[in-house]
This record gives sequence, C-alpha cells and structure tokens, in this order.
Amino acid sequence: MVTQRSPVSEFKFKHPAHKRKPKNYYSMVHSIDVDYSLSSFSRLPKHLRHSIWRFALPDPRIIFLKKYAISRCEHAMVRVRSDLAVPDRCKDGARPDSSKILCTGMDDILPQDVKDLEEVRARIKHDGQYGFSSDAQIPNLLLVCRESYNIAFARYNRAFPSVGAFAETYFDHKRDVLLLLGEQVVCVCGWQCREPMASFEACKIDHVAFQYEPISKGSAFHQNDKIANTSTLARLSCTFYNIKSLTIVIENYRSDDHENGIAEGQRDSELVFFDPVDIGEALRMLRSPVTKRSDLCGVLIPEHPLRGKLDFDKNLLYDLQSEDRAKGLWWRLPKLRWKNLTTATFKRRFKKLLGEYELRTGVTCYRVAGTDDLSPCS
Repeated sequence: MVTQRSPVSEFKFKHPAHKRKPKNYYSMVHSIDVDYSLSSFSRLPKHLRHSIWRFALPDPRIIFLKKYAISRCEHAMVRVRSDLAVPDRCKDGARPDSSKILCTGMDDILPQDVKDLEEVRARIKHDGQYGFSSDAQIPNLLLVCRESYNIAFARYNRAFPSVGAFAETYFDHKRDVLLLLGEQVVCVCGWQCREPMASFEACKIDHVAFQYEPISKGSAFHQNDKIANTSTLARLSCTFYNIKSLTIVIENYRSDDHENGIAEGQRDSELVFFDPVDIGEALRMLRSPVTKRSDLCGVLIPEHPLRGKLDFDKNLLYDLQSEDRAKGLWWRLPKLRWKNLTTATFKRRFKKLLGEYELRTGVTCYRVAGTDDLSPCS
C-alpha cells in the first residue's frame, strides 16, 4: 500500500539542512536565512498559515492624528495621498473673499466618489472643512498577498473620514491608541463647538492619549486646578464615550534634542509611551559616577514635576457622569495613566544606559508607577 506523504515529511526529505547540518546549525535556528526557510509556505495547512499571519500583525500603535484644511469645492473628492492636502484649483471657490460661487468642476473625479458629491454640495458654505491624516505606515500584511490582507483587514480599516475627505489612516479601534495634541481634533473648551470628528467614529475607539500642555495658550489642562481638569476629562470621555483607557501625555520627547538625525515622519511612525519621569534629571543621574542609595538600597528615578500637579477630582467626575446620564448621555470612566511620549529609538537608548548604570554601580533603579481606575471615592 502506498501512503501519501504529508507536507512536513516531504519538507524533511527535500530540505538541504537534513542532508548536512553545519557545525553552528543549532545556533542559527532563530536567524533569518533563505537556505533554511520553508520550501513552500502555501503548502502549510490553512489554520497554520493563518496563525503565522496573525502572529505577524503589528503591536498596538500610537497614531498621531493631524487635522488639515481641504478644498472647499468638489475637487476635494479627488483621492490623494495621506500626507498631501487637496489643492483648491477653483478661481471662484466658496471663500470669504470670493464670489461665494461653489465650484461645479468634475475634473479627475473617480466613479466611486460620485455618490458622495451630494453630501459635499450640501455642506455649509462658510464652515471650514477639514480632513484627517497621520504618518502611520500601512500595516505590511495588507500588502503581502490576498490571504494576509484578509487577516489584517479584520483588524485594520481606514478610519477618520470627514465630509469631503476620505478615510486615510489604517487604524485598529480595539488596540491602537489615538494621540491628540491640543484641541485640533476634539474641542474640550466647554462651549457648544462643532466637533471635527464624527460621533460614529469616536465611539469605536478604545484607547485615547491626550497631550498635557500647561504652558501653551488655550491649554486643555491647567496646573493646580482640579475642577477645570476634571471638567476637561469629562468632556473627553463624553466624546469618546466607549474608551477603556485614557493616557495623559505629560511631556513630548520627540524633539531633535533626543532624536537628532531622525526624520519627523519616522519619529511619528514609531511613537511609544515612556514612564512619566524627569528625563533630563534621569539622564544626569545615570551618567553620574556618584551613587545615591535609598532606604531600599536602590535609586529612585526622579518623577516628572508636572505629574503631581495634574490631578482630578474623582467625586466631581462621578457627579458629572451622573448629570450626563440623566440627560441621556452615557459614557464610561476609563483607566487613567500618565506617560511621557517618545520614540522607540530613544526608549532603547535610555534602557541601555539604565542597564549600564546598574551594572557599573550594582544598584537597582526603580520608580513608583500605577494606573487609576477613576472609581468614585467614598
């Protein structure tokens, strides 16, 4: 009786590694080498291929969403790259200093965009129109093959559309973190402003990060003002009423001082959160030959001075939530955490310096950290 060989057994006979293994073969197991790759990935069982594709999905990303002005005419329906705005090619567009005649040009419009034209024509003439873009890279699995695309598309969809602008950023609403700097995307001023982001899009997001800018004009959060900060937090939670976690970005360390030689787009595409420590003081401490021991025989990495000043009144937040529920507005109390924003490159450099310091001094560094579930106080 002739038995049919399985793909695994056939791979065993054909693979050159089974004929003669080099001396350092077992040390090369985790290296990427075409000589020891599978002869045909497509011959693997389907469930195994899908498991490999899912394992190759990106980790949760931090997506910095930017708002940009778009054309006020029907030319806005022309598809563009995510990092380019649509130029206004109209001579008599609906602008304050023009004749207020809305352009009716149809140049370069795509057939699939025609159904959206009526919505564009119906928009308010004197209302500024915006689109959303980011420097986030398209997940690689969407570009490999049809099978990998189907796996990745179950998580990543083009998100954040607006009237007259297409959704351009691939976003995982369950895992990715939406980063907001200032009030470009969400208004937290307390007035009845028109939100740039549509409610149906905001309700899908589970994780949001907001920049804390105490020095800038019109800052959302204020130092030593628990009532104002709590009110701001309530408005953010009301906009993203299904969020599970809210990260307050205390300070942004993406500047050229820390990432010299790295392009802006690259910095934005590899954003990571970092412990809310005073980076400058920490770097000086780790580079100093002097060891300062604490009662626990370790070194306490200095906390960022703004961490203690940015605080919230939990009871007031709970009262605001109850008032909104009475009005029919339901939103949840998210997990709250404080972080610095930096890049993966800087974080690796800092961790390396930290390891060298502990090895040189024999002292373990530590810090006190935690999250806040914002549960009502007794």
